[in-house]
Amino acid sequence: MPDIILLQEGLRLFLLVLTRIGAMITAAPFWSSRVIPMQVKIYFTILTSAALLPLIWESVPSVSSGLSLYILMVIRETVLGLILGIASILLFNAIQVAGQIIDTQMGFGMVNVLDPQSGTQMPMMGNFYYLIALLLFILSDGHHYLLTALTHSFILVPPGTLIPFPIHMWQDLAGLFGQILIFALQIALPVAGVLFLADIALGIIARTVPQMNVFVLGIPIKILVGIITIFVVLPLYVVSLRFLFRQIFDTLDLLIQTCS
Repeated sequence: MPDIILLQEGLRLFLLVLTRIGAMITAAPFWSSRVIPMQVKIYFTILTSAALLPLIWESVPSVSSGLSLYILMVIRETVLGLILGIASILLFNAIQVAGQIIDTQMGFGMVNVLDPQSGTQMPMMGNFYYLIALLLFILSDGHHYLLTALTHSFILVPPGTLIPFPIHMWQDLAGLFGQILIFALQIALPVAGVLFLADIALGIIARTVPQMNVFVLGIPIKILVGIITIFVVLPLYVVSLRFLFRQIFDTLDLLIQTCS
């Protein structure tokens, strides 16, 4: 009989671990990509849960409670996993906003391309910036860091607890949402600033040479200036991405520590 009870408790704990990991993978960058088959995500989630279960077995309180309390535990684990995944993908959403700003300035505001990662329409320059950011994220072992942060979360916030999320965590998450626009402006400012100066130059030309059709000439000129500026500031974009990735990782650590 004790073996059966131990098996039941282990299964309950395994499902809680599986819930947190699965919720994070559905929202985290790279892991949530539609390019990765759903079967691979499911197998990966199960294997990761099985690997983490022995590491946290001793530090987890008993989960042999009633059905209603267990459902609340599952909901809490789902919310926590989604919070970690959403917090890590906010930077990529800011990159899409920055790409939309650049596309509008270049005249590509109505041009969208299909993003195979998410299956949604994205601005053309936003998709270009997004792919570079995702490549740099993988080269920087960001996807491995997410798994490390997830493991750390099980140590600081063991599954099977019903402690409510503190107010500070929601304040930190709201502040991270507020930084999306700041991140987007930081990324788009060099290109958007040069294109703004190009608009001023075209306006001056239109006033000094009225017979010139600046509207027709301005579109290819702005596209050319925008593309040249993007490639000129690309090293700066890569450097800023490394700094922004570090900010996101620090925010994840802060959220995990706040929940503990």
